[in-house]
Amino acid sequence: MYSIVDIESTGGAYKGEKIIDIAIYNFDGTKITKVFSSLVNPGIGIPSFISQLTGISNEMVKDAPKFEEIAKDVVDLTKDQVFIAHNVQYDYNIIKQEFKRIGYRFERKKLCTVRLSELLFPDRESYNLGTLCKDLGIEIQDRHRAAGDAEATVGLFDFLMKIDNAPSIVDALIHRPYRTADFAPHVDIGVVEKLPEDTGVYYFFGKEDKPLYVGKSNNIRERTFQHLGKVPINKDKKRLYGLVESINYEITGSELIALILESYEIKRLQPKFNKKQRNTHYPFGLYKFRDKRGYINFRLRKRKENEENKPIGVFENMGVAKAVLDKWIAQNKLCPKLSGRDGSKNACMSFHTKKCKGACINKEKVSRYNMRVKKGVKRDFGYKKPNFLIISEGRSPIENAVTAVVDSCFYGYEFFDSATVKELSTKEILDKIDLFAENPEIDKIIRSYLKRNKLDDVIFFEKSIFDSQ
Repeated sequence: MYSIVDIESTGGAYKGEKIIDIAIYNFDGTKITKVFSSLVNPGIGIPSFISQLTGISNEMVKDAPKFEEIAKDVVDLTKDQVFIAHNVQYDYNIIKQEFKRIGYRFERKKLCTVRLSELLFPDRESYNLGTLCKDLGIEIQDRHRAAGDAEATVGLFDFLMKIDNAPSIVDALIHRPYRTADFAPHVDIGVVEKLPEDTGVYYFFGKEDKPLYVGKSNNIRERTFQHLGKVPINKDKKRLYGLVESINYEITGSELIALILESYEIKRLQPKFNKKQRNTHYPFGLYKFRDKRGYINFRLRKRKENEENKPIGVFENMGVAKAVLDKWIAQNKLCPKLSGRDGSKNACMSFHTKKCKGACINKEKVSRYNMRVKKGVKRDFGYKKPNFLIISEGRSPIENAVTAVVDSCFYGYEFFDSATVKELSTKEILDKIDLFAENPEIDKIIRSYLKRNKLDDVIFFEKSIFDSQ
């Protein structure tokens, strides 16, 4: 009747998290009927902070089964069962994502013991599993290991069921998991319940289809309920809650495509409640050039239309630009004078305080200084290489999303059949991708995404392939 589940994962970005430990306890409301527990080889390294928290090392999972090898066990043990976990959306989403990677759509009814505890004990300060179990006299063995936490959650759920009075809160959460009493006044909750639990972009509209808000989420339905499920405290969120009349969405599958599409749609639709994003412009740029001696220099200035010399970084205002540049100069031990941040005629002030190595007065070799500059630019403002494709998951298990970067600038994206994309050459893929309008924000989005997501395939190519089109 109930499958009580706990997982431990590699952490990081939601789309990049991989399971390293899983436990499933089948519970019939009285006793445990089946138990499944296994370490899982994630195929990627386990961060040290996760190993410290869980005690699970790379060595321990080296010979463990991969998720696809235990997938059938997970399906069989949760089939026709209510999926229960402490903070259920976390465990459920990661398991759902693991199944999506192997081409299987995993969907189960869910119940969250955090939410159940909140309803039965509304005045508690903490609903942490460890704190709840300690206060209720439920023993936890092997905290932050899947089997230990899952068994403790069984004990917690059993306790909560016994104090659940008629009408049953447990039944209500299973069949109607979202609050209805204070739901947004102009939106049909049934419409929201039919929204997909997929990654994409969602749109809120008011009267006469006026765009109010555009957002991105890895779970469109869950995020929409967070907006509209109860009256917000924040003034602007409360206004939005009262004005929404209709909802639309676009599934992207890929989190990166969702981030890109969200940025473009906000600028296109100018929604009332996306104040910061809709008005974000980048009129200032950081420009690189060489002086007569050969040293790489930088200058901050206003950008110009159709300029040939493209900036290596763009900023919404000069104050932000100066702050970012000053921090970057310090981190990379660059010369402030050559970087446009020191107006002294000879050696910069930082040289006198031993913070500059003397490029401003020829005391540091050109080659050594420029090498440090280039490393800093590539790490903080650029890409590893200027031309590449990012192959992400698509809108279905048989589709891939492809994002193109050309000359270190976002070029565009397109969706491909998974089998087809493997057969196409880089040039053939680029031929099918339309050039998007310039949006400096996108390169920031892509750089940030690549730093925290290690699962997407990145294919580098030479610019000559693109130029031959």
